[in-house]
Amino acid sequence: MATTHMIPENILPAVSFLHLPPAQLKKLFWRDAARVLARAGLVTAPTPLAASLAERNGVPGPVLPVSNGLDLSRFRPDTEGRGAAFRIRHGIPETAPVAGFVGRLDREKHVDEPVRALPLVRRTLPDARLVVVGDGEERARLHAVARSAGVGPAVVFTGRISDDEIPDVYAALDVFVNAGTAELQSLVTLEAMATGKPVVAVDAGALPHLARQGENGFRYPHGDVPALADRLVRVLGDPAAMATMGEASLRIAGEHGMDATLDAFEVLYRSRTAPIVGTRPLRRPADRRTGSRR
Repeated sequence: MATTHMIPENILPAVSFLHLPPAQLKKLFWRDAARVLARAGLVTAPTPLAASLAERNGVPGPVLPVSNGLDLSRFRPDTEGRGAAFRIRHGIPETAPVAGFVGRLDREKHVDEPVRALPLVRRTLPDARLVVVGDGEERARLHAVARSAGVGPAVVFTGRISDDEIPDVYAALDVFVNAGTAELQSLVTLEAMATGKPVVAVDAGALPHLARQGENGFRYPHGDVPALADRLVRVLGDPAAMATMGEASLRIAGEHGMDATLDAFEVLYRSRTAPIVGTRPLRRPADRRTGSRR
């Protein structure tokens, strides 16, 4: 059995040194992925979108969607004051409306969109804050974007934090925002939802599976910063709606518990009588000194 959790957009920035057009790099990516995955008797992917994307690009189907799963005992509504403690540590006022993002600060995450939306949000909610947790190639640029937008002090960049502190971040937020256009599931969005938080997400990739319009949050078109600001205001400015959407997030996240994922994989493994079928084994690379394969 094999599972696929990547798309070309996740790695294109890292292979820019090849100086090939993006379309050619994507073609090479999928050709190699299909070659490897064809060796498995069964292939899974974390969402229906990811499964159909793999099939459309040559992976022998059917590719079955099985959620990554989530430890619901670790990510849960804040009953211990973790969110308040996080706010104190980072100088965020207790009553400030707070949106936040957790993840890599790389190009495909488009974190500049929530940063540029913040000044528009603050026209209606002057005390609003944005928390950005993580590091990556875009971090310095994002700092510059915040300064040029006049919201430098209102954006909290934590950098990398310990794994133990991650649940505290979600507990401190009022809404989770995700602008990434290359998400095949988005565990960070699921983690925020399991903490009982509404979601405002870009209408791209697999995020529509999680951010259900008007139910547990809102979606917005990629690049439309005013629309993103509008969605954030609609959540942050309405405590009753925020609470209702947070409850909906909890219900949706409950569908992705790790126990259900493990049960699904166990059923799939038990159903396979010949787990490895199809093409011949991949050839091992030749030893540069002897020419032998090992």
